[in-house]
Amino acid sequence: MNWSPFPFFRIAIFFIAGILICNFFHFSFYSVYCFTAFSGLTWFLSEFFVRDIQRKKQSTGISLLLFVLCLGMGITKIKIYDQEKSNTTSESKPFVYKGIIKEKLKFNPKPKFVVQSNLNRVEASRKVDLIISFAANDSIAHTYEIGDEILFKSLLKTVKNPKNPEAFDYTQFLNYKSIKLTGFIKSENHKIITHGNVNFFERLALQASDYSKSVIQKNIKDESVNGIVQALLIGNKTNIDQNVYKAYADTGAIHVLSVSGLHVAIFISLFVFLFDKIKQNTNTFLLIKVLCLLIIVWFYVILTGMSPSVLRAGIMVSMYLIGKNLFKGVNSYNIISLAALLMLVYNPFFLFQTSFQFSYISLLSILYFQPKISKWLTFENKILSFVWDLIAVSLAAQILMFPFTIYNFHQFPMTFALSGIVAVPIVTLIIYLGTLMIVIAPITASASYGVGYLIEQIVKLLNTIIVWMSNIPHSVIQHIWVGPLVLALLVLAIIFLIYWHEMQKKSAFYIALMIIFICVSQNTFEKIKAREQVGFTIYNTYNGDVIDIFKGINVKRFVKKEIAPQTLDMVAKNHIIKCRIKNLQETALHYHDISSKKLMLLTDTQHLGIRKDSTKTDYVYVSINEDPEKVIKNLNVGMIILSPSLKPWILKKWLLLQQNKGIPIHNIKDEGAFVYRTL
Repeated sequence: MNWSPFPFFRIAIFFIAGILICNFFHFSFYSVYCFTAFSGLTWFLSEFFVRDIQRKKQSTGISLLLFVLCLGMGITKIKIYDQEKSNTTSESKPFVYKGIIKEKLKFNPKPKFVVQSNLNRVEASRKVDLIISFAANDSIAHTYEIGDEILFKSLLKTVKNPKNPEAFDYTQFLNYKSIKLTGFIKSENHKIITHGNVNFFERLALQASDYSKSVIQKNIKDESVNGIVQALLIGNKTNIDQNVYKAYADTGAIHVLSVSGLHVAIFISLFVFLFDKIKQNTNTFLLIKVLCLLIIVWFYVILTGMSPSVLRAGIMVSMYLIGKNLFKGVNSYNIISLAALLMLVYNPFFLFQTSFQFSYISLLSILYFQPKISKWLTFENKILSFVWDLIAVSLAAQILMFPFTIYNFHQFPMTFALSGIVAVPIVTLIIYLGTLMIVIAPITASASYGVGYLIEQIVKLLNTIIVWMSNIPHSVIQHIWVGPLVLALLVLAIIFLIYWHEMQKKSAFYIALMIIFICVSQNTFEKIKAREQVGFTIYNTYNGDVIDIFKGINVKRFVKKEIAPQTLDMVAKNHIIKCRIKNLQETALHYHDISSKKLMLLTDTQHLGIRKDSTKTDYVYVSINEDPEKVIKNLNVGMIILSPSLKPWILKKWLLLQQNKGIPIHNIKDEGAFVYRTL
């Protein structure tokens, strides 16, 4: 395989490798500096002192890529150090801060914002991001908008991960967004200072987004349709019906509900098509064409509110338009790689954001596989040819996306090609009609309303089709568990298959088959092992108690209070999937024999004193706010497990009892979920 036409692609790969190495392995600043300096010096010496052309080409190329890898490590290390220096606070009591609202988060039901603030404990010029929330009935907080500068008093705390097994790591997610602090603000502890502290483009984007939202709400009355249209046109997904959202996820059409590269590409494609109809090839025309297309791209980016994902898509599409039209012979891989490289130099933690990963991986997959898949079939009929092109794009996008889809979502939609055929053309139509509705609203309200009515009927049709597809039996392969190692192996298998296709080397094909065999064998082994598992898991939840009792592939779940299904999924679903559980039933029992161990659940005061025999209870889970001496009075206890919902003064008594009597205690609030398993 000839890599010489793809210099930026190679550089991007090694830069990404440097980010990954620095993120997952702890290197000191000094060692990273030494690596970078040494590789840079080696590159310099190879460039200027090696005379043999062949040797110079090899040594310079290798040393340059190693230098890029070390550069990726260095920039990541600087970002990590900057986070550690900025996002720290040692306050033990509420303090007064001043900050500017950067982002409105989902109100559920409390108002919540990302605020940029000086903490007055770091450099005056250094600002940090933090998440603040208000009471649900705080009417003033509901009026706050992006750009408002507010004064608030709060006790800021470090965001703590609940430490549930295999659960979504919220702390790490916020770390990658440079957020480590959060605080709650009482109604009387905040006030606004000034409105609209944003630059011209941000103000323009906010005004455009608010205007677009008002037009959508005015012209589209059906609430379920309104939520979908807001998601498609301005990226606001807070009003989507959860059942409809799940249907889109189950059919593989969820990507159309997030305004990203797909939407920007769809929007600009019509104008590219129109410009291509003009048979001109002069430099002046090409320059005018690119300027017009860039204006149209950034008009759409601003119209949708200039969210980070759309901003990245706008940069990528802009670079693509410039490279393809003004620089002859530039291939798409180099353009996409350069765009990714520039964004990662700005913030290497973009790499760990799912939207960034999916945007670039799907695009690379389409660029490579779509031309090859489209050649499988040819049609004279234009309609059939168009349908096949849509199928080819859907199939191509999923090839590289497949490992990442099952790794992140633990399911794979079998109807992704079918949903793509339906969703992409309809969404294309909605984007153009929606933009038309927004643009003509101030000119002719009646025409705008008519377009809105048409959009409403189209979205209803789309929703009906997507929901129908989601109800097709076996349309989704669920409960797939893929860990980081298997993810890496699957990606490696695809790379070897590509190498085999390009170079026609059978050894690469056999290696790919061997890797796939290893992945399948590992999954089979885990399923067999799961049938012998016995134990229990007590999760770290904020508003109730959730305990799973495992026996083979069956689980009995004890839930003390009514907990929302979304919360249960967040804390326990991934763990259940990893343990290969097939059957889950709720139980109200408070005593459980688990292999040779006994578990007691003290979740109600009426259970105190019931068990007065001398039989040892190996594990006692306590979620009642009673005096510890009273709780253990008639119990022969092996270990106490404390609920995270216990009141602080009760918790202190338990910890004091641990010091005085030496009773082993596991405090879930601080130590995370408790997992006991035997095979």
